[in-house]
Amino acid sequence: MTLWYQAEDPVTYAAAQVMQAQLSQIGINLKIEQHDGNSFISMYYGNTPPAQRPNFFVWYWYPDYNDPGDWLYPQYYSKQAGSAGSNGGFYHNAQVDKLLDRAALLADAKQRLALYNQIQRTLTLDDPAAVFLADLPESVVYRTSVHGYYLNPVYTQSFAFYQMWKS
Repeated sequence: MTLWYQAEDPVTYAAAQVMQAQLSQIGINLKIEQHDGNSFISMYYGNTPPAQRPNFFVWYWYPDYNDPGDWLYPQYYSKQAGSAGSNGGFYHNAQVDKLLDRAALLADAKQRLALYNQIQRTLTLDDPAAVFLADLPESVVYRTSVHGYYLNPVYTQSFAFYQMWKS
């Protein structure tokens, strides 16, 4: 088995090492490959057939907006594989696709949530699409004289400067 990580990111290298060590404990040999960002992204978003791709990519995902569909659709919808989207693992599950299609048409938040819960169960338990390693904590340090700052849970490294002031 092979895992790719981006050379420029020491956090993903550390994650790759942990995964390699844990898999070796159960007799699975994981080859870690370092690739520059361009090579990594070209493979992830490219059309190389699944059989010729690495088994794992250590990868992050940031949404465009705070909605479950913006996390699930780009990464797990079958038609988003390769250069068509962000489904770099070429994940395919017809039931997940149907649930995503239905959720996209609903305005009722409770109905959408029920569908997204089904999708989440499928992606994590019934037909795992990935090995989810971590959800890294975010920290922001600022002086007590800075006011108006709030942590945006979607865009963690953004600052609404026009709403901030210093006393």
